[in-house]
Amino acid sequence: MVEVEKEKARVLFSYNTPVAAYVRGVGYIRTEEYFSSTTSRHITKWLAGASAKAVPQSEINDLI
Repeated sequence: MVEVEKEKARVLFSYNTPVAAYVRGVGYIRTEEYFSSTTSRHITKWLAGASAKAVPQSEINDLI
């Protein structure tokens, strides 16, 4: 679990895959794709109770 700061967003990576982000001016988003129970736990922990819109994986990939 690693967080990377990009121009438009802070992106959460689980292993080598971007799976969630905080997009400036939009809020939190998370992938609608299921990868593993560990990745799901990473997303839940990172969001820390914040509401996140589920989006296609391609939308998160486009942030990096």
